[in-house]
Amino acid sequence: MMKKATLCTLMVVAGFFLYLAPAHAQRNLALYSMPGLQQASHVNPGFIPDASLVIGLPLISNINAGFSNNGFTLKDIGGSGWGLNGLRLNYETILPIVENDNIAGGGLNTNLLTIGYRLKNDYIAFESSENVVGTFYYPKDAIQFGSDIHNGNFNPGQVYNLNGLAYDLTHFRDFSFVYARDFGRASAGVRIRYLVGLENYSSAGPGLVLTSTEETGVYQIQGQLELWAAGVQSFSGEGSYPIWGQANNTGFAFDFGTTYSLGEKLKASFSVVNLGGIHWVSGVNRSVLANEIESPRTKIDEIFDGFIDKEGAANLSYSTALPTLFNLGSAYQMNEQSTFNLLLNSRYIHGKHSLGAALSYSRKFSPGFRGSLTYSAVKGSLLNLGGGIVAKAGPLQLFLVTDNLLSAFNPSGSHNTNVSVGANLVFHKKPKVEIALVDTAMVAPIDTMALASSETPRPSQPAPPTTAPNTARPSQPAPIEKAKPPKVASPPPTTPPPAQRNTPVRYAIFQGAIRMEGSSEKVNHYYFDVYKLYPDGQRELMRTGRTPGGDYKLYLDRGYDHEVSFRHSDSKPMVIEFSKEELENAGQNITRNITLRKVSSAPDTGNLGVIEEKGPAPEVEDLMDLTVPELQQEEAQVLQRPAPKEENSKLWVDQQPRSLQLNHSVSVYKDMDVNSRVLARLSEGMEIEVLERTTAEWWMVAYRSKIGWIETSQLK
Repeated sequence: MMKKATLCTLMVVAGFFLYLAPAHAQRNLALYSMPGLQQASHVNPGFIPDASLVIGLPLISNINAGFSNNGFTLKDIGGSGWGLNGLRLNYETILPIVENDNIAGGGLNTNLLTIGYRLKNDYIAFESSENVVGTFYYPKDAIQFGSDIHNGNFNPGQVYNLNGLAYDLTHFRDFSFVYARDFGRASAGVRIRYLVGLENYSSAGPGLVLTSTEETGVYQIQGQLELWAAGVQSFSGEGSYPIWGQANNTGFAFDFGTTYSLGEKLKASFSVVNLGGIHWVSGVNRSVLANEIESPRTKIDEIFDGFIDKEGAANLSYSTALPTLFNLGSAYQMNEQSTFNLLLNSRYIHGKHSLGAALSYSRKFSPGFRGSLTYSAVKGSLLNLGGGIVAKAGPLQLFLVTDNLLSAFNPSGSHNTNVSVGANLVFHKKPKVEIALVDTAMVAPIDTMALASSETPRPSQPAPPTTAPNTARPSQPAPIEKAKPPKVASPPPTTPPPAQRNTPVRYAIFQGAIRMEGSSEKVNHYYFDVYKLYPDGQRELMRTGRTPGGDYKLYLDRGYDHEVSFRHSDSKPMVIEFSKEELENAGQNITRNITLRKVSSAPDTGNLGVIEEKGPAPEVEDLMDLTVPELQQEEAQVLQRPAPKEENSKLWVDQQPRSLQLNHSVSVYKDMDVNSRVLARLSEGMEIEVLERTTAEWWMVAYRSKIGWIETSQLK
């Protein structure tokens, strides 16, 4: 049997009972600053976990406890530290400190099951959790009423205004489906929750005003207060306790959240959590306080004992709503490691809002460890210092987040206590392809047949069977007169890469404009090949491609000799050789305007073009200012030309994959500089297209309509 209590005592103690109960009712202000953690989706379903597969360990994947009371603390009623044995309502102590309107609430929830899976930009999860959630609104007159009854003070004509008195305490189980999607600049998610109601105590009605009459112990009631209960017959210790609860006590709730990037560093977010409730049909009892009440202590004892002992009425039903949370946040990411967050929060129940706010700083110390500090303020508790840590070792991920660090050491002395702790198994999907350190085509890879057929001798070039890479065969260029490709019976084996060096790589930028002989306009497309020449005679094809437009910009390693070939569909190739000494002495930029000779006019002297070595720097079009659709449209105009006739060739070119799937989050920069503007922040599982393996440290990539640079160190 439940211990008997007076109405005022029950209402006050109900708020503190939540401190022990197994709920998403608490605010979790610090948890909001930890996106990427699976449990952060409980405060905003638009926060997508940084993992391909998340498995929450049963019962311990998320233990979330919270309690708040702006009126007084547990210490004020006899609590000490974590000890609750000495709790006693000392009215003389709490009457002077409570406000006219007070609120207590909180709870605890534990996840029974969590399985989440991310496929590219989509995330789905299935969850089940056990919850108790409660809220208690009490005016100061309720404390005064309880004090007078306790002390035997009865003054005829005394008025107690209890219009603000309301409470709701619910034990339920939920089964949830989560879906979220990353749209690049924005993300959105929804959680659909099927609720199974187990027990509930709640009140309804406009409230009441008590006035003591001339007769001792009798109070006149203005207004009314309905007291409801459902499923509490389980407290009697009799009967079964099925996992699905009592029949028909069910409901639905929805969580919705979204994020949106306002710039390269600023992001806004919004979420609504616990939008829904439960309809109670089975095991329902009701009692109404109206007109007059005699001996309130005895009356309340009878009402709550009857809720437990009586079977529910067949013709009664009612509905309760979960405490709904509204979150409006913003995040300013200073760099890849540091982020500042601002959060405005409101907890809504019984038609009343309870506001809160938080300012936090989070830092990523390593891929497996990050932490945060949070300052938060809620009604009755304006100074709370919280924080959190997330640590990962192998697949095991541990986390601890709290809104009030001091409450962990002395919870009884705090107006606001909240902590989330748990363990997950987190797995990251490996990329579909191995990332190679060899360049590929910028737009459409082509053969380098023209390079082999050129009449310009290259003393340092070894025989093709021992130097040419061996992969798929690309498309062929236009046939060239008097050019005979080398005869090779089969593709040769790939030459081992040269030994790696320890010194930093320095690059010279080789750029300029390309025109055809007799025309002042730049060409509308060109083909190019870039070879790196090693001291032992080996040659490595660093880049090969077909590019729209007539401007070029190449990056050459100053530590090696290079050979660069340019060609147009109507010209023979022009080969330009650079020694490492020339690259070293040329400075950062080498500008060459190139004029190609048409095939019909180029004599057999090997003079296939003209190089303007001291011409003015061309207005090179910045690919960073182009979008992918613009680049594709420009290329399409070039591709309308008739395709060149193919010739049989035994020259093979190493073609690397262009589409890569990320195995962790990366940033796309405007320039090859981590201090330049961030065009996009990409999450794990997203796919990018490699347009150009520019240098060993930086690659040009495309994501949706954006083109930028990614550090290769982030891709390894």
